[in-house]
Amino acid sequence: ADSLASCSSGDALATGTSVRDVLEPTLLIRQLREEVKASILKPDSRNDPNETFEGRVIRILESLGWNKKLRHVLFNMLEETNRQREYTLESRSPRPDTAAAAAMPFRATSDPLPCVEAARKQWENSINEELLAICRERGQPLLRRRQVAADQDGAADSLGHQKDGEEPVKLRFLYDTEDLLETLIQIVPGGHRNTGGAMDILDSPLWGLIQVPLSTPDFRMLRKRYADLNPRNWQLGIDDMPFVHEPDSPRASAARHAMDRFLEGKRRLGTKVVSEGFPLAARLFARTGVPGDLRPSFWRICLGLGMAGKVTDEERREYECLQQHVEQVELVTDSLFIMDVDHLTDSDHYFPFEEALRNVLLAFSRDRTVLQRTHCLTHQPIFGHGGRHGVPKDAAIPLSGVQPFKGLSSYAAPLTFLYDDEAAIFTVLRAMYCKYWCKLNVIRSQPDTLLGLCQVFEQLLQIHDPHLFFHLVQLGTHPLRIAMPWIQHAFVNLLEPAQVLTLWDRIIGFDDLSILPVFAAAIFVYRSPAAISTTSAAHALEVFQDGSELRVAPLLQNFVFPVPF
Repeated sequence: ADSLASCSSGDALATGTSVRDVLEPTLLIRQLREEVKASILKPDSRNDPNETFEGRVIRILESLGWNKKLRHVLFNMLEETNRQREYTLESRSPRPDTAAAAAMPFRATSDPLPCVEAARKQWENSINEELLAICRERGQPLLRRRQVAADQDGAADSLGHQKDGEEPVKLRFLYDTEDLLETLIQIVPGGHRNTGGAMDILDSPLWGLIQVPLSTPDFRMLRKRYADLNPRNWQLGIDDMPFVHEPDSPRASAARHAMDRFLEGKRRLGTKVVSEGFPLAARLFARTGVPGDLRPSFWRICLGLGMAGKVTDEERREYECLQQHVEQVELVTDSLFIMDVDHLTDSDHYFPFEEALRNVLLAFSRDRTVLQRTHCLTHQPIFGHGGRHGVPKDAAIPLSGVQPFKGLSSYAAPLTFLYDDEAAIFTVLRAMYCKYWCKLNVIRSQPDTLLGLCQVFEQLLQIHDPHLFFHLVQLGTHPLRIAMPWIQHAFVNLLEPAQVLTLWDRIIGFDDLSILPVFAAAIFVYRSPAAISTTSAAHALEVFQDGSELRVAPLLQNFVFPVPF
């Protein structure tokens, strides 16, 4: 076991703790010792007299595949360490003041900016108050045993649809993008003074709606962060679709051969990365795109869901247990989750997956581990209503702590094109929501959350096309009001599904959400010639409504690394 530090020193945690100390309390170290001991006791055909005992142990570890296992485990430990250090949780110890407080497993830290913290508290309280108001209007508790229909024709179904002859209950979303945007633009730093000397005009809000001074990355930093988008690097989404004016020319033939070699090499390397199963290598590969047939396995590996890249039996059992809970216990939020799915599937792309999306979203609402896994709390959990119908006393309502809002199902919809197994869709949705999408639905001052991303978009557009920005403001159509739904829902509501997956490849590959405002600004610059000629707000909106012709990789590359003409 002492040889662990030698064979995996490159993957040790950044805290300086040795690999052995990190793994000592786990069952993994016991399994490793037993396998190494059994291999040492076997006759060694190699019988190298110059080989040291430590060298033999390292060789045995590699032959048994432990180098891959240790890399994967230690990477996940480092990810968890970074998540806890980030900004999310202040304490996991319960507070014994009241029964509800004692049931609360943790609480969110206060935001460093008082104006943002005040807005966050008011926003979270208003969401919970809205949910409780819906309970009173419907005369329904937050949770109850599922009402089973007595017959199949006139009775309500088990998920809240109305019986014949009953007054229909008017459902409404707890909030939508417009509500969240209005809250963000009302945040103004009281008594803020610039103490860093004269403020550069490019760093000031100018005509932007976001007035809070945040430490967001500038364009120079973004170019460095997204260096892999440089035209020197071949990209899926660009170099696999050559544009040739004369298809029969020798130049076209050479371009096709080069493209074929690129695709063959990309797939060969991707297959090797999948076989290794190391998340960091998979992320580096995904920065220039992932072949469609490898994408399901790649995303699972990048998200730390296992080296095999396939849903495990444990994950499948977990999903089945959550489904059983949906069948047995009804939450007042169930109908709101379903309403969001119904709204999303009223489209040509996602309507075939309506049932799967319903099942996945309802199971997600029952998953208590979301509260422990998430990088930041989307909403303030409602505690104190458990202890009945098999719901633990210390559980939140909904159990995931994520309240239903308009657009939540957008994060699950593209996954239906990757996985035909609901358990696989659920597992990847949970991992991506806890790591990425939760940040798009909170009011925080951290630069990788929604507030900072909106400010990045406004700054980029003002720098790259101030004429367009000012023109839209004068028309009464502020650019952020157009781009905010794109950013919040990761462009699911604008792009074709194939392009959404291409964009999400880059999000996972760079492990960064700033690519969302960058892409939004790229669309505005691309549409600028048409938008600048508009004379009304309605006409300007029409210019940006159709995203069917947009291609992610060329727009990103040309915006971050523009080619001079």
